[in-house]
Amino acid sequence: MEILTKYPVLIMIDGVGFNLVLHELNSTQQKEMDELASAIEAVNENAQRVASIINDIETNQALIECVGFIEKAKLLWENKDLKKELIDLQKKIKEANPEKMLSSSLMRRLELTLDGEDKAAFMSEIRSKNIDPKKIISAIGEQIAELQKKK
Repeated sequence: MEILTKYPVLIMIDGVGFNLVLHELNSTQQKEMDELASAIEAVNENAQRVASIINDIETNQALIECVGFIEKAKLLWENKDLKKELIDLQKKIKEANPEKMLSSSLMRRLELTLDGEDKAAFMSEIRSKNIDPKKIISAIGEQIAELQKKK
Protein backbone atom coordinates (compact mmCIF):
# COMPACT_ATOMS: atom_id res chain seq x y z
CA MET A 1 0.00 0.00 0.00
CA GLU A 2 1.70 3.12 -1.18
CA ILE A 3 0.66 6.45 0.24
CA LEU A 4 1.77 9.74 -1.25
CA THR A 5 3.54 12.08 1.12
CA LYS A 6 3.08 15.77 1.70
CA TYR A 7 0.07 16.14 -0.57
CA PRO A 8 -2.93 17.67 1.12
CA VAL A 9 -6.21 15.82 0.75
CA LEU A 10 -9.59 17.50 1.24
CA ILE A 11 -12.11 15.28 3.04
CA MET A 12 -15.72 16.41 3.44
CA ILE A 13 -17.60 15.16 6.50
CA ASP A 14 -21.16 16.40 7.02
CA GLY A 15 -20.50 19.41 4.82
CA VAL A 16 -17.33 20.38 6.66
CA GLY A 17 -14.04 20.19 4.76
CA PHE A 18 -10.87 18.87 6.36
CA ASN A 19 -7.44 19.30 4.79
CA LEU A 20 -5.25 16.37 5.68
CA VAL A 21 -1.67 15.82 4.78
CA LEU A 22 -0.84 12.17 4.31
CA HIS A 23 2.55 10.84 5.30
CA GLU A 24 4.22 7.59 4.45
CA LEU A 25 3.85 4.83 6.99
CA ASN A 26 6.85 3.05 8.37
CA SER A 27 6.90 -0.76 8.22
CA THR A 28 5.47 -1.17 11.74
CA GLN A 29 2.62 1.23 11.05
CA GLN A 30 2.00 -0.45 7.69
CA LYS A 31 1.82 -3.85 9.41
CA GLU A 32 -0.63 -2.48 12.00
CA MET A 33 -2.79 -0.97 9.25
CA ASP A 34 -2.81 -4.28 7.33
CA GLU A 35 -3.76 -6.18 10.50
CA LEU A 36 -6.48 -3.64 11.22
CA ALA A 37 -7.81 -3.93 7.66
CA SER A 38 -7.81 -7.75 7.96
CA ALA A 39 -9.61 -7.58 11.30
CA ILE A 40 -12.22 -5.20 9.88
CA GLU A 41 -12.71 -7.50 6.90
CA ALA A 42 -13.10 -10.53 9.23
CA VAL A 43 -15.63 -8.63 11.37
CA ASN A 44 -17.60 -7.70 8.24
CA GLU A 45 -17.59 -11.33 7.05
CA ASN A 46 -18.75 -12.54 10.47
CA ALA A 47 -21.45 -9.88 10.55
CA GLN A 48 -22.66 -11.08 7.14
CA ARG A 49 -22.70 -14.70 8.39
CA VAL A 50 -24.65 -13.67 11.49
CA ALA A 51 -27.12 -11.73 9.35
CA SER A 52 -27.50 -14.76 7.07
CA ILE A 53 -28.06 -17.08 10.06
CA ILE A 54 -30.64 -14.70 11.53
CA ASN A 55 -32.39 -14.56 8.16
CA ASP A 56 -32.38 -18.39 7.97
CA ILE A 57 -33.76 -18.62 11.51
CA GLU A 58 -36.54 -16.17 10.70
CA THR A 59 -37.33 -18.07 7.48
CA ASN A 60 -37.35 -21.40 9.32
CA GLN A 61 -39.57 -19.98 12.06
CA ALA A 62 -42.02 -18.73 9.43
CA LEU A 63 -41.98 -22.15 7.74
CA ILE A 64 -42.56 -23.89 11.08
CA GLU A 65 -45.52 -21.62 11.74
CA CYS A 66 -46.89 -22.36 8.25
CA VAL A 67 -46.47 -26.11 8.74
CA GLY A 68 -48.17 -25.86 12.14
CA PHE A 69 -51.04 -23.93 10.60
CA ILE A 70 -51.36 -26.47 7.78
CA GLU A 71 -51.34 -29.42 10.23
CA LYS A 72 -53.96 -27.72 12.39
CA ALA A 73 -56.10 -27.09 9.31
CA LYS A 74 -55.74 -30.77 8.30
CA LEU A 75 -56.79 -31.91 11.77
CA LEU A 76 -59.77 -29.57 11.74
CA TRP A 77 -60.76 -30.84 8.29
CA GLU A 78 -60.43 -34.48 9.40
CA ASN A 79 -62.40 -33.70 12.55
CA LYS A 80 -65.10 -32.11 10.38
CA ASP A 81 -65.22 -35.25 8.21
CA LEU A 82 -65.36 -37.49 11.28
CA LYS A 83 -68.21 -35.42 12.72
CA LYS A 84 -70.10 -35.85 9.44
CA GLU A 85 -69.53 -39.61 9.58
CA LEU A 86 -70.67 -39.71 13.21
CA ILE A 87 -73.84 -37.79 12.37
CA ASP A 88 -74.50 -40.15 9.44
CA LEU A 89 -74.00 -43.19 11.66
CA GLN A 90 -76.26 -41.75 14.35
CA LYS A 91 -78.97 -41.18 11.73
CA LYS A 92 -78.59 -44.73 10.46
CA ILE A 93 -78.83 -46.12 13.99
CA LYS A 94 -82.01 -44.12 14.63
CA GLU A 95 -83.49 -45.27 11.33
CA ALA A 96 -82.47 -48.91 11.82
CA ASN A 97 -85.11 -51.38 12.88
CA PRO A 98 -83.74 -53.65 15.63
CA GLU A 99 -85.67 -56.59 14.22
CA LYS A 100 -83.86 -56.19 10.88
CA MET A 101 -80.54 -55.95 12.69
CA LEU A 102 -80.97 -59.42 14.18
CA SER A 103 -79.34 -62.15 12.15
CA SER A 104 -81.58 -64.96 10.95
CA SER A 105 -79.95 -67.45 13.34
CA LEU A 106 -80.56 -65.17 16.33
CA MET A 107 -84.16 -64.66 15.22
CA ARG A 108 -84.64 -68.43 15.00
CA ARG A 109 -83.23 -68.87 18.49
CA LEU A 110 -85.65 -66.29 19.83
CA GLU A 111 -88.54 -67.94 18.00
CA LEU A 112 -87.62 -71.30 19.50
CA THR A 113 -87.57 -69.94 23.05
CA LEU A 114 -90.69 -67.78 22.82
CA ASP A 115 -94.07 -68.24 21.24
CA GLY A 116 -97.26 -66.27 20.66
CA GLU A 117 -97.97 -63.20 22.77
CA ASP A 118 -94.79 -63.62 24.82
CA LYS A 119 -92.73 -63.37 21.65
CA ALA A 120 -94.50 -60.19 20.48
CA ALA A 121 -94.14 -58.56 23.89
CA PHE A 122 -90.51 -59.61 24.12
CA MET A 123 -89.67 -58.24 20.64
CA SER A 124 -91.48 -55.00 21.47
CA GLU A 125 -89.38 -54.68 24.63
CA ILE A 126 -86.16 -55.28 22.65
CA ARG A 127 -87.11 -52.58 20.13
CA SER A 128 -88.08 -50.00 22.75
CA LYS A 129 -84.88 -50.38 24.79
CA ASN A 130 -82.41 -50.93 21.94
CA ILE A 131 -81.06 -54.04 23.66
CA ASP A 132 -78.33 -56.03 21.90
CA PRO A 133 -79.88 -59.37 20.82
CA LYS A 134 -76.60 -61.18 21.52
CA LYS A 135 -76.92 -60.24 25.19
CA ILE A 136 -80.43 -61.64 25.26
CA ILE A 137 -79.35 -64.93 23.67
CA SER A 138 -76.44 -65.14 26.11
CA ALA A 139 -78.74 -64.53 29.09
CA ILE A 140 -81.22 -67.14 27.83
CA GLY A 141 -78.35 -69.62 27.36
CA GLU A 142 -77.18 -68.99 30.94
CA GLN A 143 -80.70 -69.53 32.29
CA ILE A 144 -81.02 -72.80 30.36
CA ALA A 145 -77.62 -73.95 31.67
CA GLU A 146 -78.65 -73.17 35.27
CA LEU A 147 -81.93 -75.04 34.86
CA GLN A 148 -80.09 -78.06 33.45
CA LYS A 149 -77.67 -78.02 36.40
CA LYS A 150 -80.59 -78.05 38.86
CA LYS A 151 -82.10 -81.11 37.21
